[in-house]
Amino acid sequence: MAHPVVSFQFGDNDHVAFSIELRRQVGQEYSTLAGLYKTHGLIYLVGAERDLVRVRTNYRNEDIYLYRTVTKPARARAIFLDYLRSLNALHKHPAFYNELTSNCTTNVRVHTLATAVGKPPPWDWRMLTNGYADQMLYERGDLVGQLAFADLRKQALVDERPRRLMMTQISRGVFAMEWLGFSLYGCTPGCHCPLIAFRSAT
Repeated sequence: MAHPVVSFQFGDNDHVAFSIELRRQVGQEYSTLAGLYKTHGLIYLVGAERDLVRVRTNYRNEDIYLYRTVTKPARARAIFLDYLRSLNALHKHPAFYNELTSNCTTNVRVHTLATAVGKPPPWDWRMLTNGYADQMLYERGDLVGQLAFADLRKQALVDERPRRLMMTQISRGVFAMEWLGFSLYGCTPGCHCPLIAFRSAT
């Protein structure tokens, strides 16, 4: 399994990322079975891409794979705005997380379908076994790169770079915590599934 995060690039170096997750109440235990029922709230976490990466690499010791998509800027903007519409809708009308129908991956599909031009790609079983989502997008031609998938995946692994960057910043005394709550909510408690981030230019 994996946890997808969608990131949007603004300018040369700024990236805003969205992580769709379940929201537990204080003291609430997580259960996959319970996740099929109305037990956990749905939450969209929004923040700087570097914050999502660092909390997972430096504190959770997870692998992170960062892929660039071939999404055109106009479509990326439409998807970004659709995410914002969902954020506003959740503020007014809270919704429940569901392990099968409304989770971290199926909701990404909701936003891509809402902004699709022409016939959208068909449902794929890898939407549920989302550890294969990157391979699915590769086969559809949605990822930048002409390498074989195994080589592209090796190239996409970025877990060491932010860890070294953070250590360098701490040694210089210039590192500041910018988590925006990402350390409080994982895709599941104690989860160490890899993070798969998809970046689009807006």
